[in-house]
Amino acid sequence: MEEPRPSNAPWIPIIGVVVAVAGLATIGVHATYSPEGRAAIDGLLVALCLGGAALGFTRYRSTGDSSPLFVAAGLAVIAIQGAFEGRGSSTSRV
Repeated sequence: MEEPRPSNAPWIPIIGVVVAVAGLATIGVHATYSPEGRAAIDGLLVALCLGGAALGFTRYRSTGDSSPLFVAAGLAVIAIQGAFEGRGSSTSRV
């Protein structure tokens, strides 16, 4: 018998769409020479990826299904890469 889904299940696709839209929003900002704008968008993307990773990990813990764990790991990798890549720093070149 299948277990009922937790109440936070509808939020997972919504957060995925928000992260994807924020990622696409960086395309227009990264084409300019504004380091402050790039840093703000990169920070938003990192925060959304970390939030999505946390939600995916809690979903894995509540259900035991491994699919949300893989999504959480992928979003965590994107967040770490975005935090340490340095595109938003004022010393980086475009």
